[in-house]
Amino acid sequence: MQLPPVLFASLGGALGAAIRFLCLEAASGFLILPINVSGSLIFGFASAFIKDKNIKTAITSGFCGGLTTFSGFAAFFCKISETSFFEAAVFAFLNLTLCVIAVFCGEFLAKKKGILCKRQS
Repeated sequence: MQLPPVLFASLGGALGAAIRFLCLEAASGFLILPINVSGSLIFGFASAFIKDKNIKTAITSGFCGGLTTFSGFAAFFCKISETSFFEAAVFAFLNLTLCVIAVFCGEFLAKKKGILCKRQS
């Protein structure tokens, strides 16, 4: 019996959301930036390296989707823009720029790792 992909996404999402919750409970909203960047890096790596569809779904749509947070980013942007629009703009710019770069870096690392694994075998 084959399990539906939504089950894999749900399990990964629960883990990612739990980790995000614990991180944000322990620190300020500025932790959203490293959470989003690390999730983007993992997403890029997994999407380029993992071949099994269910595992890829669990990690990309599930774990990374649950870990990273656009709504949290938007809410924190609104909160800090009340006191410093410049700080909010920098926060938004860094989130967008670094997350896109992180996806590309993850894909790049996955391709390099794939090449290295082929050479070693």
